[in-house]
Amino acid sequence: MNRTFKIKKLNASLLRALKVASFILFAPVAFATQINLNLSSELKEKVENDLSFLENIVSAHTSPLHESIFGKVDGLSYKKWLEDRVSVISLDLNVPCENKSTTTECISDETGGAPKPLKISHSFYETNIPQVARASVLFHQARHLETNGTESYPHVACPIPFALGQQCDQNAQGAYAIQSIFLMNLSKNCADQSCNSKTRADASIYADQFRMRVINPSDRKAMKDDSTL
Repeated sequence: MNRTFKIKKLNASLLRALKVASFILFAPVAFATQINLNLSSELKEKVENDLSFLENIVSAHTSPLHESIFGKVDGLSYKKWLEDRVSVISLDLNVPCENKSTTTECISDETGGAPKPLKISHSFYETNIPQVARASVLFHQARHLETNGTESYPHVACPIPFALGQQCDQNAQGAYAIQSIFLMNLSKNCADQSCNSKTRADASIYADQFRMRVINPSDRKAMKDDSTL
């Protein structure tokens, strides 16, 4: 065996070893949660996929508003935040889900203090929105579970130009607001191994939409400024 062949063989072996090491280092962490997923195997797999996406998020930077609500832009922070508020995710055929352009009608919360159940429609995964926006709905609904006895951070009626009957938030602490803050941080700061360019673009689009549902102008401006900090 000549020297050149030996070197080529060694390089090929090193390349294979590097590929294996890269897979081990950067493969997504298997998802495990204290939240009881009382769902069919098909729905459970889909919810686990969204939760796993959240848990595997990493970032080197966090905005001040995000830090005050969720902590760091980090999968373990999101996991703890949800588990502190949600005890079970289950299927409820009575949950309305008529508008396939949003998922907020396809999931409901039960008040009474956290952690409490979230109920989803079977159509939750038939909506026409990307994963990052759909996953953010879990934060939205969990926000409503933080107060004993009554809905936490209740919505208010939207002013014009929103359609009659749509819901908004009074300030930057509401359910739509924290969705926007979460999504904007992902659009700006999510690491490449967690979010590709489409995920970041989707997050930016929906962050802007949800921020416009905050009716207090100073809070809305603070949220926009927060995205640059």
